[in-house]
Amino acid sequence: METLRREEKPKYPKTIRYVVIAIVALVVLGWLGKWLVYRLTHVTTDAAFVKADIVSLEPLVSGHVKEIFVDEGVAVEAGQLLLTLDDRSYQQALEKADASLKRAELSYVRNKKLHESRTISDAKFEDVEAAYKEAKAAREQASLNVSYTKIMAPFRGVIAKKYVDPGDFSAPGLPVLAIYDPATLHVMANLEESKVKHVRMGADTDLFLDAYSGRLRGKVIRIGEATAAEFALIPRDVSAGEFTKVVQRIPIKISLPPREQYPFLKPGLSVTIGIEKDKS
Repeated sequence: METLRREEKPKYPKTIRYVVIAIVALVVLGWLGKWLVYRLTHVTTDAAFVKADIVSLEPLVSGHVKEIFVDEGVAVEAGQLLLTLDDRSYQQALEKADASLKRAELSYVRNKKLHESRTISDAKFEDVEAAYKEAKAAREQASLNVSYTKIMAPFRGVIAKKYVDPGDFSAPGLPVLAIYDPATLHVMANLEESKVKHVRMGADTDLFLDAYSGRLRGKVIRIGEATAAEFALIPRDVSAGEFTKVVQRIPIKISLPPREQYPFLKPGLSVTIGIEKDKS
């Protein structure tokens, strides 16, 4: 009886296994075929990043940070007050300059009348006139110094970085804030020199970001005129004959869709690109 039961055991499980293996094989072959076709029709690289025109804001005078009115990630308008420095010493200097200018102006008016009546010499009047001009220039500079204690947004943008806090000391040359314009967001890809021959201006480009599960579309808007190595801080010196060939890369600028449609776009994000090859 046991032998008969074994013989009567259906063979469906083995058939199902073959079907599953066949389906998996077809899926894998389809994926490999799609990948191969894409590689043959597109120039690809993962050496690409989202970039933007970032401006570092630096004060033109030194002083302690008094107030900061923005934080990182905040959108600002052109001319908006972002940060102020302690301006007490500059206000005092402006008051002194006002007083000096007032005295110089009175002296200039008085001596001008004397000069017109030939009471004083031309040389003395020229000295008085020069002193008046110097006082006026000093007053203008003092007024500028007061205005320099206020850091304004140079354009409409987003605060990318805050380098200081209230109470910190800042000086010319030291950045206090970094701002970028979302309208300038783009992708910079460093493409191998052997692949650039397949790239043309205006070519459609697929953009794959780790921060986004889908695909974005862009266009090639600039092909670099020099390799990235030409702008390295320490360029290679092969004058002694010590040379190892390294594939150079050409920077390619690619447009991005408006940030309003994709708010996740931020400078520095990694991108994998696929540029349609030039068929001509």
